[in-house]
Amino acid sequence: MPVVWAALLKHLALNALEVAEIEGLRLGLMHARDDHAAGFCSHYGFGPSPIDELTPMLLRKDIRG
Repeated sequence: MPVVWAALLKHLALNALEVAEIEGLRLGLMHARDDHAAGFCSHYGFGPSPIDELTPMLLRKDIRG
């Protein structure tokens, strides 16, 4: 099952990148429902957010990797 979630996260990130480039956005925020979900995001490159520990963020420049 984790492979499915990773694939969905990649799909989401690539679509968000397309929107970010059109709109001029610099980062994406994820609203994790718990620490486990936040850890999943962290594993895939999301960093801590100054907003909330359950709101990891990913800079646009980091999506392409």
